[in-house]
Amino acid sequence: MKSIHFITGILLAGTLVTNSSCDEYLDAHPDNIITLEMVFDSEPRVQEWLAGIYNHIVDPTWTEPHDYGYDILADDMQIPEDWRQFNWWPMDAQKGNWSPSTYMFNDYWTSTYRAVRAARIFLNRVKALPGQYLSQDDADMMKLEARFLTAYFYSCMLELYGSFPLIDQLFESEAGLEEVTLPRTPFDDIVAWLDGEFVDLAEQLPESFNDEATRYGRPTKGMALACRARMWLFAASPLFNGNPLLANLSDKDGVRLFPTAKDPNKWVKAKEATEDLLALGRYELYTERFTDGEIDPFLSFQNTFLKGGDQNREIIFAVPNNGYANLASHSSPKGNSNAGNNGYSITQQLADAFFTKNGLPIANDPEYKSDGYSNAAITYPHTAYDLSTPARTKGTITPAGTFNMYVNREPRFYITVTYNGLYIPTYGATTEFFDGGRDGKNSGWNYPPTGYLNRKKVHPEDAPRTGTYPYRPGIAMRLAEFYLNYAEILNEISYDTHQSAIVDYLNRIRKRAGIPLYGSNAGEIAVPANYDAMKTAIRRERRVELAMEGIRYRDMRRWLIGKELYDDQPVTGMNTEGSSPAEFYANPGKKVFLQRHWDDKMYLWPVPQSAMDKNARLVQNPGWPAK
Repeated sequence: MKSIHFITGILLAGTLVTNSSCDEYLDAHPDNIITLEMVFDSEPRVQEWLAGIYNHIVDPTWTEPHDYGYDILADDMQIPEDWRQFNWWPMDAQKGNWSPSTYMFNDYWTSTYRAVRAARIFLNRVKALPGQYLSQDDADMMKLEARFLTAYFYSCMLELYGSFPLIDQLFESEAGLEEVTLPRTPFDDIVAWLDGEFVDLAEQLPESFNDEATRYGRPTKGMALACRARMWLFAASPLFNGNPLLANLSDKDGVRLFPTAKDPNKWVKAKEATEDLLALGRYELYTERFTDGEIDPFLSFQNTFLKGGDQNREIIFAVPNNGYANLASHSSPKGNSNAGNNGYSITQQLADAFFTKNGLPIANDPEYKSDGYSNAAITYPHTAYDLSTPARTKGTITPAGTFNMYVNREPRFYITVTYNGLYIPTYGATTEFFDGGRDGKNSGWNYPPTGYLNRKKVHPEDAPRTGTYPYRPGIAMRLAEFYLNYAEILNEISYDTHQSAIVDYLNRIRKRAGIPLYGSNAGEIAVPANYDAMKTAIRRERRVELAMEGIRYRDMRRWLIGKELYDDQPVTGMNTEGSSPAEFYANPGKKVFLQRHWDDKMYLWPVPQSAMDKNARLVQNPGWPAK
């Protein structure tokens, strides 16, 4: 019988793992008393072990934007310079100041292998426990969960590091060092392994659970197919499909780690994988209807991120326990009563990316105005949205006197962006982001540097001062992403062949968003005329529909547009140093907050230096120092 500290000495990919999720649970008990046999002979301890593996899922609501910086590392958001003191490492990364020794790289790499190791132990040990309400069917389902989590964690590693040592067995500590200090597995081999796992899991996992309320967030057939579809989208994209920046990387035995030539068939595989998901027919865009029966685009988009469970069939992969209170607090104005952290700031680039109510980019709509103030309140039909005035007048979106840059924009803009002069019901006042205003830079370090706050995933009843945060699920994957993925995939395969289907999937998104569709009918927008125009249209739609969801960072890397977003576009916003509204709105949207720096090595995260030091068979990703 092995004791705890014997088991925790397993070497995994050259890294000594001593504090995995299972170890954290076990180490809470006296040495040499709790053994693995005792753990897996106890139904409550089995459940706790599996829960510990789940805890390694990255929280899409809070961990991705904060510790791992997905939204900050793209061009969705910015935070105050003063927050650097609180270990917001992406502030340094935006300027190119990061290295293989940056703490979060080791944290993410190590956390993944700890979770995988815990899952492997679980797979080897879990069994039916007659008399303890753990049947063989229960044990078999738990094994599928552990397998899914392993594949999911590895698919996340694939997105960030590309090639890595793929370990599909449990090495005990008696194994020789040569067996556990493994080289990186070639990228295409990892894709093939994951593809097989996700296909097999999809065949065995249920589409849903009878006890959905208690099993919300557990793996399903749809989750497996969604992970597979997203993986193939990455594999087909320019980052990994014949990227010359990666073509020459080999391990120390001369084995190529990345494909050297572009393979068009990978787009076909991505198409087939996405179609397998969509063919389930289980998921649908979340919508709410106005009293006249039309889709209410404001409440539909707002509540996509606030409703869970059976109410929201758009969610494919939910993370029930998530940091929604942290997100809401950092996205809320500080003022005199709401006391939010007031710094989770939308960039001007994102604010400008949203369409007008006419469904056009702001540069293409002659009705758009970037200066001056509205003379009258603007109302929208088909909505019960009532958050813009103290009177809570339904359908009134902007009152008279609103800065014109924020007038007559599409519904998704108002659900995503908190701008200066916006009424906040739980706040009881309008926002004042100018210096000297109640939410401005006048004191302390909590202020929105660009003059905007994030509003997406924030509940209208969130009130940080009183600690009021209504529950909402974390969303790792939702159907809208895969509609847009599918449109992109079809365009990459053949615009001419698939034009009709591409337009159909874009229009599904736009219809829910409440903006004109693409088409030839009156009131519609002309269909993009060729591959390049359609690619631009698809990317614009992704930009606004999926903003502040970690997708933009994935996209900028997939498409190899890092230099375009960093070196060519400084972070800009309103003049938050202005001491009055007039100064705040002077030269609107042009105030430079930060000039970022891009280096092509940043398309892949570096292998952590700690792992490189322990495993001589690892090689570093291109551009990063090997030592």
